Amino acid sequence: MTARTVAIASLTAALCATSGATTSSSDQWPELRPGIWKIEIRSQTPTDKRASVSRSEERQCTNPALLFQRYPRPAVVDKTGCRFDSLRVDFGRYEVMNTCALRGKGQGVVIGTIEMSGSERFESVWEVRENGKQVLLEELKGEWLRPCGG
Repeated sequence: MTARTVAIASLTAALCATSGATTSSSDQWPELRPGIWKIEIRSQTPTDKRASVSRSEERQCTNPALLFQRYPRPAVVDKTGCRFDSLRVDFGRYEVMNTCALRGKGQGVVIGTIEMSGSERFESVWEVRENGKQVLLEELKGEWLRPCGG
């Protein structure tokens, strides 16, 4: 068993033991500064030889933790939605598990590690599994740009 597998199993057990809601069961989300965020996502499927990179600006004026409450393949998510859980494991470090019902396809799970640099910068790594099979790896970086007003 790899260290990553052990970490995933530990996170799953901890989150299951502390959660009870159907959307977001944990208040242990990183404290991010509200505003406009510069986001860079580097994605790669198991069959890709090279990663694709996308850059955008995300407006998160009231709840910047929504940057982490996501499923990277929204077209396959069932209307019943997702459950988002986060656990602070160290100062500035969080483990996240987002579980989504997939449209006619079972369950999708996104497991991520977020490393914070204050409240204005983060780096994270995400693994996406659908019905137990890895379908995507992502690196997500964010940097606060400016407040939402004017």
